[in-house]
Amino acid sequence: MKLRTILLAGTALMAIAPVTSHAESVCESPIYVFSRHRAETGVSDPRNPDNTLATAPSATSSAVGCTVVHDTVQPGAGFEYVENTDLIYPGSNRLEVRLLNNGRDPSILSAATLTIGDEVIELEMIPGFDTTGAVASWLDSKPIGVDPAITTGPLEVTAHFCLDGGEEEDTCYDRTYRTLPAQQLPA
Repeated sequence: MKLRTILLAGTALMAIAPVTSHAESVCESPIYVFSRHRAETGVSDPRNPDNTLATAPSATSSAVGCTVVHDTVQPGAGFEYVENTDLIYPGSNRLEVRLLNNGRDPSILSAATLTIGDEVIELEMIPGFDTTGAVASWLDSKPIGVDPAITTGPLEVTAHFCLDGGEEEDTCYDRTYRTLPAQQLPA
């Protein structure tokens, strides 16, 4: 099965059901980083007439990896990169971060940052909506524009969140995504 087919199947799965769990392994992490190439379509947005629609967001590579690749593909020698699917898509010009399972209230966060290379960006988190526009049970960051050139070379992007523990210790989560070296890109 080609990686392209796997990514398409994963996209369909992500549209059907959001992933929920507490972080114990990479597939149970409450953090997703979405990377995509956003382009304006010129079509008026029916929900907000002052805006135009843009290209649809892509599925996060880690969701595809956790719902499709890890469950269905047994890669052999030379395909080890398929097992670690926390990837930034080459040519992406926009990143967004999602924090699942902790509600829609940004005040629960004592820290929310995205480190792109050496740059640390404070994330502004807002209540999320699913693909139909319905209220969702997660937080999304406001979009972060990036130079598409940096997504084609070696780069790590780390999302860091801490949930305010009040009198108790804060609970923190980190997840690192990386670019895929050009020699490993599927044909």
